[in-house]
Amino acid sequence: SHDTPEKECFNQFMEESNKIDIPTFHFYGATDQVIVPERSVAFANFFKDPVLFEHPGGHFIPANGEPMRQLRTFVRQALGKLRA
Repeated sequence: SHDTPEKECFNQFMEESNKIDIPTFHFYGATDQVIVPERSVAFANFFKDPVLFEHPGGHFIPANGEPMRQLRTFVRQALGKLRA
């Protein structure tokens, strides 16, 4: 099978030199049936140094506890890099 133009476009980001260099934080649910975890991880790999957080639930963003602590830490670090 050959790659479609769309797939070729996405494949370029799998090479380290072409990864998107912006800070990204990716929540995904271990039991998500809308976007399965493998697809969330594959998407995150388009970025250089993505931060991933898997929670035990489905297709939602946890609004408290450890997930929010991790997100706050990520945002603070990203803002610190921008100010440097």
